[in-house]
Amino acid sequence: MKLRSITLDNVRRFSEPVHIGPIGDGVTLLCEPNEAGKSTLFDALHALFFLRHSSKAAEAKALRPHSGGAV
Repeated sequence: MKLRSITLDNVRRFSEPVHIGPIGDGVTLLCEPNEAGKSTLFDALHALFFLRHSSKAAEAKALRPHSGGAV
């Protein structure tokens, strides 16, 4: 499986959709200033692949948007 683009919506600081892509073959470098959401992106990817959709784990709760609501 290859990820070609990612859209984050209602995850921590991203209350509006944020699109990342296109992602090409090979090594991809993600370079942004501090507090831009790099860790949020990787935490969301980790949850996507390794947590159940209905998980009540602290990892899933930590992804709730700062503005309130569900992930």
